[in-house]
Amino acid sequence: PLQVDTANLPPSATTEAELNLNIPANDEVPPVAGGIVPTNSNTYNDATSLTVYDSLGNPHNMTVYFAKDTVSNTWNYNLELDGTSTNNVTINGGAAGAAGQISFDSNGLALGGVATSAIPITVDLDGVEQEVSGNPTAVSGATSPLSFDLDLSRLTQYGNPFSVNGLIQDGFASARFVGLDVENNGMVVSRFSNGQSSILGQVALANFSNPQALENFGETSWTETLTSGAAQVGAPGSASLGLLSSGTLEESNVDMTSELVRMITAQRNFQANAQVIRTTDQVTQTIINIR
Repeated sequence: PLQVDTANLPPSATTEAELNLNIPANDEVPPVAGGIVPTNSNTYNDATSLTVYDSLGNPHNMTVYFAKDTVSNTWNYNLELDGTSTNNVTINGGAAGAAGQISFDSNGLALGGVATSAIPITVDLDGVEQEVSGNPTAVSGATSPLSFDLDLSRLTQYGNPFSVNGLIQDGFASARFVGLDVENNGMVVSRFSNGQSSILGQVALANFSNPQALENFGETSWTETLTSGAAQVGAPGSASLGLLSSGTLEESNVDMTSELVRMITAQRNFQANAQVIRTTDQVTQTIINIR
């Protein structure tokens, strides 16, 4: 039997993050050179943020900054967590705090292929905690560094304004069990308070070569017989099997209106036949009395 675990869903640290946005091709190079400084808006052009999670499920606000480079169709980018220094972040194995770089072709599409779809990012969470708390010996308690791959392959450089089309990451905090769903394909799915879901199993259906030959055991239970053939088990919706309908009760397939009409008709027929018999009896009795 399928066991439903109602325990809390454990947290999961972010391992992948993806940015889908457009960087304006007509932006100017920032007026202040020397690299991206999050606290100085004159060192970058645009920025966007998303939430990432550590191994304990703690959320962290990650901000990504973009600054146009003096080289044509090239941009620099850097990251920071929870408003702390970029020195807590390492991009693609470089020096701590060093910016990454991405280039675009003449059609505004990101260059680099696989290299831009899985950029290794590591974040010193202990360093972040020390800056946030002001305690130079503080530790976050979570696995440090936080390591994940950043996908920038869907970035574009068009003439449109800066726009964010999608921010995706795969981490989440701990959550409590809130319900159970059975989908029409038979999948049994548990739902949690953070929007996550987990597949617990799948309900199977069975068909028979001769369903009419199944033996009734009562209480809507049936078993196969020699003439019914062996059970042909499969997933709902596959082969000739139907789909499931969760949370519904199958009603009787009897048409009550039609059956009532038929019953009244039968009753009238019976009454008519009974009247014929009574009339015949009366005629017979009259003939006997005449003799």
